[in-house]
Amino acid sequence: QPALLSAVRVSSNMFDLLGRAPVLGRGFSNDEMGVDRDGVVILTHGFWQRQFGGARSVLGQSVELQGKARIVVGILPAGFQFLDQEPDLFLPLDLVPTDHTRDEHFLKAIGRLATGSDLGEARAELDDIALQLAAEYPESNEGWKVEVSSVRDDMLGPTARSAALALMVAVGFILVMVCVNVANLALARGEHRTRELAVRRALGAGRGRIMLQLLYESLVLALLGGGLGLFLAIWGYRGVVATLPNYTSPNFQFGLNGSAVAFTLVTTILSALLFGMVPAVHLSRSSFGALKDGGRSGLSSTASRFGSALVVLQTALALVLLVGGGLLMKRVAEMRSQDLGFNPENAITVRVSPPAAEYPGADEIKTFWRAVEGSVAQAPGVVSAGSTQSHPLMAETWIQTVRVAGQDQERAVRLTYASGGLFDALGFRTVEGRPLRGEDHDTSSRTAVVNQAFVRSYLEPGADPLAVTLESSSDFMPPIPVVGVIQYAVERDLDQAPEPTLYLSFAQAPIRRRSLVVRTNGPVGEALPAIQAAVWSVDPKVPLDQIQTLRSQVDQQVGRFAVVANLMAVFAALALFLGALGIYGVTAYATGRRTNEIGIRMALGAKPGEVVRMVVRQGGRRAGLGLVLGLVAAFLLTRGIGSILVGVETRDPTVFLLVTLVLALVSFLALWIPAWRASAVGPMAALDNE
Repeated sequence: QPALLSAVRVSSNMFDLLGRAPVLGRGFSNDEMGVDRDGVVILTHGFWQRQFGGARSVLGQSVELQGKARIVVGILPAGFQFLDQEPDLFLPLDLVPTDHTRDEHFLKAIGRLATGSDLGEARAELDDIALQLAAEYPESNEGWKVEVSSVRDDMLGPTARSAALALMVAVGFILVMVCVNVANLALARGEHRTRELAVRRALGAGRGRIMLQLLYESLVLALLGGGLGLFLAIWGYRGVVATLPNYTSPNFQFGLNGSAVAFTLVTTILSALLFGMVPAVHLSRSSFGALKDGGRSGLSSTASRFGSALVVLQTALALVLLVGGGLLMKRVAEMRSQDLGFNPENAITVRVSPPAAEYPGADEIKTFWRAVEGSVAQAPGVVSAGSTQSHPLMAETWIQTVRVAGQDQERAVRLTYASGGLFDALGFRTVEGRPLRGEDHDTSSRTAVVNQAFVRSYLEPGADPLAVTLESSSDFMPPIPVVGVIQYAVERDLDQAPEPTLYLSFAQAPIRRRSLVVRTNGPVGEALPAIQAAVWSVDPKVPLDQIQTLRSQVDQQVGRFAVVANLMAVFAALALFLGALGIYGVTAYATGRRTNEIGIRMALGAKPGEVVRMVVRQGGRRAGLGLVLGLVAAFLLTRGIGSILVGVETRDPTVFLLVTLVLALVSFLALWIPAWRASAVGPMAALDNE
């Protein structure tokens, strides 16, 4: 079967600029740039291995691409990635400036900063150039700005850095909660070692020696915990990979390597030293004089104060993580159920590209696509079929400038070419006028359709969009009337607001490579063979590629954000557990220290319920303070979540209220259980404990 390959056209100096020259052969030369001079090709390492078995003899051989023979002149190194793509091959840029107008914005430029310059300086210089061009060529450049970003940010996407930072903060919170819990446990456990440490002091051990011994013990425990953590990380890493969408950007790759192990080791040692220092200092200080005092010391008050701070800190941190996880999970749930503006069920997209050698001109392309759409529409199980150069969620954007008749300002729009059957195939809903039809492809009756974002952004309130005529300052298009308005529809990303979009018929531009969108009356898989046969009945040499259901594309989009949301939810649940464990431990320790006092109270007539209320009330004050501080911190910190997932309502009162209630309930249970156990001890048993 014919195959569709992924190719990128680049200038002759691109590989030198990126610092990745071919490992075999050579790069492109300036003489090979331009139409009819681009008869060479450079293969990526992966394609070379798959297609030619890694044979060096392929250099200098001729391969046929779209009916044209091209000479293989180079092989790129293994692992080479071009931005966020993994293309099969590279071709010379066939740009001829005289064939294009100034209002065609379709190229991406990559540059290397001069020594000593930064991104801000480059952005400022390019902004000045854009302003100069707008002043010199207002019809084509007015309103256009330059978007400047680092290659790393462009490769990883706009949310990767924010998502990674949020997850690192969450992990940091968890680490602090664990370390504080362990430090508090060390303090409580140290009460039983005061006599031992006092004996060591009496035998000549200095305070520094005692502290060093305690730090050694903390370090050994920390290293054991770090080793167990690495083991669990291997298991957890596999679980995260299993939850990733089927298609994940080649740049979104992660795993355990030497850097991760080294980071874990350093973090473990620093945590042991930092949080082991608190109990070590207090134990070494309080052990002095313990023999004289019969084994008692001031450690209990120190542990009590530390425990109180622990309850406040852990409650606050747990609340922040719970709010963050709750906000993300709610937004992902909204994305799963949001109105997309099209119907993804029982719909499939297929990329089709007729060879240029057999379909060289506009008439041949139009004839081919009319035949394909007609044949597919008649296939068994097919309800409707249409084509477009960029279907929803394809992440491919064509930008053009148009002007509303009667207005002076040029407007930037997302340009989508469509056949007459596309609107039915996608399930677009028309809110005014009509969609594009088959007869609109006749060049004598050119029409346009816009979306609600266009109406809202560019027309006066109350203006009739069906009375609007669109114009172009260049020869991009003649004046075209708007005949319809469709509902808001998701275009590039689920988390992005709809862009002002203009839909034109393919009569305006007979584009060769398109997405064929087909709606079926049942499961797509059952109709797929008939769809393929229908296309190949027109031309069996035409390759079909990127065959995907619209539902799977929606799920892939949601899956990217669900990974972050699910991880945040796991961290939030872990924080809830650690917070409850810390509160329980502090309360149990405190009530244990007060066993005699509680026994005396009960001997004097106090009821078990009164004892429970006393303990819960005292611990509740600390937990309540933690809730208040946590709400303030969450209110301030969750603003950054909006940079991870657009549309998150970072001040959602429902999430804040539910999270606060859940954490308050868990805190109450963590206080009530040790209080109830203390009240169940009889007065005589409590006094015997003395």
